[in-house]
Amino acid sequence: MPAKSEKQKRFMKAVLDFKIGSEPSKKTSQQVKDAAKSMTLKQVKDFVNSPIEKETVNKLNEVNIEKFESTINKSNNFESFMQNLVGKKLNDLFNIDSYARLYVGNQYGIGGTYNEEDPKVILSDFLTNLTNYINFRKVDPLSKQLDDKSNESSDEIKKTSEYKDWLDKSEKLKQSYFSEKDPNKKRLIRKDLISHRSNNPVEKFYMDNSKTLHDIVKNFHNSPLTVDDITPSPNDSDSDKTAYKKAKKSFEQLKKLKYINEAESTISTIKKVKDKTFTELIDENNGVPFDEKELISLQTKQKGFGGIGRTKFTLNTNTNEIKAELFTNGKNKRCVIKKLIDEDAKNLYNYALFVEIVDENNKSENMFYMLSSNFNNENSLKIKTLTDFIDRFNSYGI
Repeated sequence: MPAKSEKQKRFMKAVLDFKIGSEPSKKTSQQVKDAAKSMTLKQVKDFVNSPIEKETVNKLNEVNIEKFESTINKSNNFESFMQNLVGKKLNDLFNIDSYARLYVGNQYGIGGTYNEEDPKVILSDFLTNLTNYINFRKVDPLSKQLDDKSNESSDEIKKTSEYKDWLDKSEKLKQSYFSEKDPNKKRLIRKDLISHRSNNPVEKFYMDNSKTLHDIVKNFHNSPLTVDDITPSPNDSDSDKTAYKKAKKSFEQLKKLKYINEAESTISTIKKVKDKTFTELIDENNGVPFDEKELISLQTKQKGFGGIGRTKFTLNTNTNEIKAELFTNGKNKRCVIKKLIDEDAKNLYNYALFVEIVDENNKSENMFYMLSSNFNNENSLKIKTLTDFIDRFNSYGI
């Protein structure tokens, strides 16, 4: 239902801005917050009907596609990327896919010739292949089960007295319709015939099963994805395997084109920290133990750490952290390295580096942290991730 007045439009735009996070909470009225809480995003969108507000709706898709690209960024390979999808919803991926295809369509025109090396084109192909793989490997077997069940049951239903009675009545109504001369009576008989035919027991059975399938698929699209939903299986069909290969190929193309360069994505954006002490920052990020290979690798990185000479790393096994103190660019720096469980995918990990810059009086001037790309703890690539992570920090010369 579109907003009918300018005042209502402005109000619903404020609700939409708050709903998608583009308006800070402290600047939002309680009335807007209450409306946002009581309405779904779809309901809010239904009030949006002018080009200006539609641009606001697109902000949500832009935010989602940026998050999706970020997920690709911090994935070492296609397999780890797929693990990052656990807990996300397929319906959200459909929305991102639609937005990506819309972007490409606007860029090149409907039916236009695409630049196959354009990262946005490859991203669109990747999303389509990815959603096809996840969706159809689940839906196709269910559809086949419905068809098989309907075909088997159809013959059985036709043997029942209910179906025979329905067939007899259909025939009688049809004969009455063709034999009736009065137009008004003929119209009434035709209405009865149409109504009766809609109660065909065979078709009713099929429609009931179709509704059940629709509900199952809708629930699947709107439920968090599980490991089984995204992991290839020996039972996958040939079309499932082809879709998986296409998605993997598109993912690798993105990496190859340096659209999301693995070397550059080893470290995410440096994030500054305010309104807390360095101790509070360290304590709120609980580390897990480093294994022997990681500790050996870190030992080799003591030389040249932070862009200076040899630095001593100190391991604290009680807090699962490695500490180092530096003096570079005329500043003292306290550094702590930790291995964290990824917040978005509990079966994956990140390396974290926390840095506090202090003045000559030991007073904190600045704090920040950075995260590595995530990794599987059993994967041999984790050592490369760790060494790349340290090398990238050294290259910043902070």
